[in-house]
Amino acid sequence: MWQQQAQENGRVASNGEEKYPEVIKALKSAKHHIHLEYYIFSDDDVGKKILNILIEKSKEGVELRIIVDGAGSSELGTIPKKLKANCIKLYRFMPVRFKNLASTNYRNHRKMIIIDGKIGFIGGLNIDERYLNNGKQSE
Repeated sequence: MWQQQAQENGRVASNGEEKYPEVIKALKSAKHHIHLEYYIFSDDDVGKKILNILIEKSKEGVELRIIVDGAGSSELGTIPKKLKANCIKLYRFMPVRFKNLASTNYRNHRKMIIIDGKIGFIGGLNIDERYLNNGKQSE
């Protein structure tokens, strides 16, 4: 049944302009829980917009679980501090330590969001403005 629904309702977003508005709309609709797992969660315009929604949902009583890769999201900026200030736990998968740099093949490149067990986003784009065609990226 679930596979049938995914095939009927599933869409493929090929860029940030397609994905992020749908993600934002779905995050804002959350009533019970939001689970995120990302390789890169950047402290840029896209990351801040999503962070603000997560903080808002936490204040509404929505349960949040966030996992980021220790290497991919090594420059989270102020995100961990803001999450902690709002009682949102952030878990780092394989935090980078000098002694385990040799295990770079075992990074967590998953990209997924599960909202209330009903809405899901998998694969593709990280939470980062480099996936937008906004002219900020230099070639």
